[in-house]
Formats: sequence, C-alpha cells, structure tokens
Amino acid sequence: MLNILVLSYLYPNNVFPNHGIFVHNRIKAVAKRASVTVINPIPTSPVHRFSSLHKQMADIPEQEAIDGIQVYHPRFLSIPKVGKQVESVTYRRAVQRVVRQLGVTSVDVVDLHWTFPDLPAGVALAKQLGAPLLCTIRGKEALHEGEGNYSQRCVQQSLSKVDGVIGVSRDLMKSAMAFTREGTPGFTIRNGVATERFVYQSQAECRDMLGIPHDYKVIFSVGSLIYRKGFDLTLKALARLRDAGHNNLHFYIGGSVGHEGNYSATLQCLVDELKLRSVVHFVGQIANKDLAQWYNAADIYCLSSRGEGSPNVLTEALSCGCPSVVADVGAAKEIVESEPEQGICVAADSVDGIEQGIRHVLATDYDRSLASQRFAKYTWDWCADEVLNVYQKIAAVPSLTPGQG
Repeated sequence: MLNILVLSYLYPNNVFPNHGIFVHNRIKAVAKRASVTVINPIPTSPVHRFSSLHKQMADIPEQEAIDGIQVYHPRFLSIPKVGKQVESVTYRRAVQRVVRQLGVTSVDVVDLHWTFPDLPAGVALAKQLGAPLLCTIRGKEALHEGEGNYSQRCVQQSLSKVDGVIGVSRDLMKSAMAFTREGTPGFTIRNGVATERFVYQSQAECRDMLGIPHDYKVIFSVGSLIYRKGFDLTLKALARLRDAGHNNLHFYIGGSVGHEGNYSATLQCLVDELKLRSVVHFVGQIANKDLAQWYNAADIYCLSSRGEGSPNVLTEALSCGCPSVVADVGAAKEIVESEPEQGICVAADSVDGIEQGIRHVLATDYDRSLASQRFAKYTWDWCADEVLNVYQKIAAVPSLTPGQG
C-alpha cells in the first residue's frame, strides 16, 4: 500500500466543512487503497481577530478525523494581502513541525493540491523525505499569471522542481507544464462526482418539495456570489430572452458571499436595472445534500463562470441528467462533451453565448434519465483510480527533487 502525504491549503474543517471539499472527496476515495495523512495549515496573525471570517478560524482544531482521514491543522503566520515571502517560510515551518511530531521519515509521494504557499513547502518536504513531488493545478488563479509578484515567481520556480503535474483540465495541465523541467510527466484528471447521490429524480416531485410552480421554465445556478461566477452574464441573457417573448423563464441562484469578495449588492442592483425582480430568486446557501433536488427541479443548469478548474456543480448537474449551458472555462467543455446530448458549451464571458446556449437547450428534447445513467461512471472512485495510477508511475521513477537546490 502506498504511503501518501497530502499537503493542501484548501481542505475542509469543522468550521468550514465545504472549503476545498473537492480535494477531500478525491483524497477520501484514494484512501480506500492507500495510506493517507493530510496537513492543512491554517493562517493566523494579530490582525485576524478584526475579520469575522478569519476570527472563525481560531475554532479549527489542531487535528481532526474527517471520514476516517487524519487531518492536521498547524498554524502559520499570514498577514492578509502582504508579506508573502514571510508566509512561504512560516507555512513551510508549520508543515515541517507536524512531520517531526509524527515522526515521518519517508513516504512514497508528497501530494500537493494548491500552489502557493504549498509549492515551496512541498519542495522542501520532498527533498527532506527523498520522495517524488506531485502537484495538482485546480484553476488559472493557482498559477498567479500576470501578477508580477513574489507568488508568481515562487510558483513558477517551484514548478521546475516537481516530479509530476495533474491538471483538472487539459489547458491547466499545459499551462503548468510550461514551467516544469524537460521530461516531467503531466496528466489530466478532472474531479469525480458522488453519482450515488446525484441521480435522476422526478422533476414534478422535486418542484413540489422546493415550492417551485410546475409551469415555470427554470434556469438554475449555484456558487459564491462573486464576480468570477458570472451570474451577471446570465441575468443579462435572461433580460434579452424575456424581451424576445420567453416570459415564463425564471432564474434561481443558490449561494452566498465567498472568500473572493461580495458581489451580491451589484447583482441585486442589476436585477432592478433589468426589471427582473419578479423572475429572479436568490435562494441563499444550499446544503450539498439538497442540491440534487435543485438540479432535478431545473430545466437548465447554467455555468456562466469567467474562470473554473473542474467545476463540481456541473458534474453534479449532469449526473442528475439536467441539461446544461456551460461557459468554455477550465474543464467545463471536456465535462459537458464527455457524454453526448447533455448540453452545450459556449464562449466564456459572453452574454451572447449564454443567451444562445439557453435558446438551444430550450429547443432540444433530452432524455434526462438516460443522461444520468450514462454519467454515473464518473465517480470519485473513477477519479481515484486515475490518481493512483499517477502515484504508481511517479513513485516508480527516482525523484529528481532531492538533488534540486
């Protein structure tokens, strides 16, 4: 059995159970056939007590078991928005402190799930343990491209010392590989989905449970109320469609303020400006256990994001058989085209694209039950199988990391 040490800035905890849940889902599936330990450092500083978000982090325990996986949460000094060079050092020391306390002297793979500050810590850890270093790239923002700052330089330099790269989309894998040394293997493995929970259900029954009238044509989206999610694009497309006579279209938005900011006030103003108040419904945060009802109640799932990695919400919607309109970001196109007749991919950051995509789906007949059955094979176990194959490949090759300066 392989022994894997996971290092990830993104990971759930008892205070934020959905933070980086996609990382945990993959690790949980991997842990069925490998020994896994997770280190998830938590930022702290004297100024954190003045932020409601950061203040809650004080309640995260130093360690906890999540679905049987031991997760360690050492603290590291991080002053928000400044001091990234200091942060890379304090993060590395926090990780090494846990490794010393656990008495870890060797592992088969050091597995990273974010880039900064994970990468510099991972490089040092892989060198210390004589282990190959694997890094998963989960979004364009992870590469810090165009920022011209320490984080960008650090990530690019550190990628030259990894022994393998996984991208959750082909584009992300290729972007990261531009900074690796010659001969470094790259792999594309998108996220899985809990297909045992996200299954086809009766639309009428789901609408009854949610209080949605049966005669509505429903567009549904879910995500943090931030600019990157592109809800404004769907709102503008909806206004055009209603002007063209699609008066029965209703848009339900699930989600609340995210870590990247608060765009909700802007969205509310846009709804009033476009005179959509009667047909746009902000339903707030939706528990993951309730999402399947929403996907099944909807006529269309709309992913209008300006940037994504491997969007879980899309795989969940498709697993329920909900036809989808998706912007061409991250792995979205690969996902929606992996099984035919499940929706349409349109240009990113385009109101025209979203509008035409919605028109296309409204005019197309879909066998939702069959679509759900076809998508059922893309489980987290399927994802884990792909990842375990990568572990085996890079663990079988002597790591170059220990020899790197």
